[in-house]
Amino acid sequence: MQELVIGETLHSRLRERRPWKPAEAARLASVLCDALAAAHAEGVIHRDVKPGNMMLTKVTPGLKLLDFGISKLLRAQARDSSSATGKLVGTPAYMAPEYLEGHGLSDRADVYAVGVILFLMLTGRYPFDEASTREAMLAHVMSPAPDVRSLHAGTPAALAELVARCLARDPTGRPSSHDLARALAEIADAGSAPPLEALARDALASGPPDSLTGQATMVEGKLGPRA
Repeated sequence: MQELVIGETLHSRLRERRPWKPAEAARLASVLCDALAAAHAEGVIHRDVKPGNMMLTKVTPGLKLLDFGISKLLRAQARDSSSATGKLVGTPAYMAPEYLEGHGLSDRADVYAVGVILFLMLTGRYPFDEASTREAMLAHVMSPAPDVRSLHAGTPAALAELVARCLARDPTGRPSSHDLARALAEIADAGSAPPLEALARDALASGPPDSLTGQATMVEGKLGPRA
């Protein structure tokens, strides 16, 4: 039985509000990383972390991560030939370079997607905003991501550095979801960002919420039911 999740997707919210204040973006991303850290601790890679799979709700902590329908167990990576056969699974704009190159996945692929989301929240555009999907995928593999501060000068240096580390082409250069959650929370606290549930309430107060049924959720660091 699946949980009915009522709220507004981050994708919907981003259409109305770009860019976000750095401290608020850090707060949301820290809660997202807490959820991912819980999954990664269980050996699960989400594989499709994106704004459309993130729901802002009025329930603490104000965020639910949805749709584990294509998630992957780390121990099953050796048997996963999807990337090797060209059958990429996920959303290209958030795919890590190593996966696009056919090298398989690790939990750091989800961290890469967090970096893309943070970049989008802070600047209002994707790090690789090429004309076509193919060109964007090539840029993920071949080009370094722009510095967030080149597009949004008001981004704190510590946050810009974290985004750059998340978007490192070499997965070993990216932080773990656990370490990233802690670092982002410190930046949010330093910037006096309100708790995420307060931000979610503000978002939902602006209009009637969207609703959808998630295939799986992660809330407050706990892995929810899988479809």
